[in-house]
Amino acid sequence: RYIKVGADFNAYRNWTGMNNAITTGLRYGLSNFSNTLLRYPVYTTNPTFPSSIREDNVDYSGLTAGWIEFILAVKTELWSNLFLSLNVQLKHLIHEDTPGNFANLVIPGFNKTNDFSAFGVGYGYTLTYFIPVLNRSTLETYSSLIRWCHSNCGYDITAYWRFYCLDTYCTEQIWRAAYH
Repeated sequence: RYIKVGADFNAYRNWTGMNNAITTGLRYGLSNFSNTLLRYPVYTTNPTFPSSIREDNVDYSGLTAGWIEFILAVKTELWSNLFLSLNVQLKHLIHEDTPGNFANLVIPGFNKTNDFSAFGVGYGYTLTYFIPVLNRSTLETYSSLIRWCHSNCGYDITAYWRFYCLDTYCTEQIWRAAYH
């Protein structure tokens, strides 16, 4: 089990009506895992005594590891409300609990570990479907009508424009603009 917490920054300014993104982000990851040692070979350089394989079943639980990762991602809309995102991650292992007699080979969320560096890389993809509660044209109409009512009627409308714009003339103009 692992968890990642962080933030993304969208560096791409979309054209009107687009929802694509090029993001960079920074995350902190924390993993809780266990390792099981089933068998291992005994290393020897003496040819008189050949290497033997020891069969042990030892479980090491409650191990933790933490890392920081930098992420670069690209998100694009394939079809209406269906998005594909590709990402690359550069990770740096901050801390890890190791069993007494062998090193961790894989840390969930971090991926493979090695003896010569605390850095790791990863990649991923996501396929996302955005469930539309209000469609884009409705949202654009609402935002333009709110701006129009604020400039022509003098009301400060930030949300729920139907409740704030109670003037009959203003309401008629809103509905006329919305449906014509």
